[in-house]
Amino acid sequence: MLIVFLVLDSTSPEAVDTDFTKIKLKEDSTMSVKILSDQWDIHISCIGVLPNAILLVGDQFHKTLKAVDVKTKRVLSTIQLSAAAMQICPLPNNQVAVSVDNNIVIITWTDNQLGIERNITMEANCFGLAFFEENFVVGTITGKVLLTDTNGQILSYTTNDGNHMFKNPDSICVITTDVTLRVYVSDSFTNIITMLSKDLKVMQTFKYPWQYGPYDIVAVSKSQILVKGSRPDREWSCIQVFDTNTSEFTELGNTDMNTPRVTDFTHLAYCPCLGNVYSVYQADTYDQFIHIFTVHRKGQEDIAYT
Repeated sequence: MLIVFLVLDSTSPEAVDTDFTKIKLKEDSTMSVKILSDQWDIHISCIGVLPNAILLVGDQFHKTLKAVDVKTKRVLSTIQLSAAAMQICPLPNNQVAVSVDNNIVIITWTDNQLGIERNITMEANCFGLAFFEENFVVGTITGKVLLTDTNGQILSYTTNDGNHMFKNPDSICVITTDVTLRVYVSDSFTNIITMLSKDLKVMQTFKYPWQYGPYDIVAVSKSQILVKGSRPDREWSCIQVFDTNTSEFTELGNTDMNTPRVTDFTHLAYCPCLGNVYSVYQADTYDQFIHIFTVHRKGQEDIAYT
């Protein structure tokens, strides 16, 4: 897989430290990322948020990365990749990284256009991806979670040790507080979220309460993570908040959309500057779409929930 850097023109907004156990999601609208040159159905492999309401979308079948203005719902730029993008994570200095293949590719974002600058080879295909203190944390197809520098040099790794085993390190996020830095890895095969230290020592594991998931995990504050997964009594997936202080999972209200669809999918993103949560779903067509939710505090009078 490839890890892609995007060099952006504007500064990423800082996350708002909202208590997500006290909010509900209002169904806002849907968005297609299909463009005229697309020859096949749209299957979305990952999503992530850039500054100024720009959404990055990995298009699996076309092997492209698309930059979308969510305010106008227009695809601004598309760039060809060697394989499907798997996860998007923010970097310092107006950059973003995307796991795509066994390389790291630096991509520029100038005048609303994506452009490839260079690539760095990794040791194996990658799934989850995060970044902290000038290092990457990468979940690989071999079951390893790697700590590497920005040249791809391996600094540390964790492997299947008989007691804790990564099967599908689908998604990775990092939470930094005033005193600690913790890495969280979701594994949808074992139904576990694992907390690692900054040098990848296993600190604690958390069993996901339902049958399918956890899939995408997104840090939204210094103590909370949004989690995409599925309940066995649902035909589609839902969104939970995982509180790292209490180890509790809380389902967000009103995430069962009224839009008819075949199934919901695993991908999730959060835009603090717009107060939007983005989720991937498939309707009664072969194409997949982005569902846009607006974050509201519980008890707001202008929202009616059933």
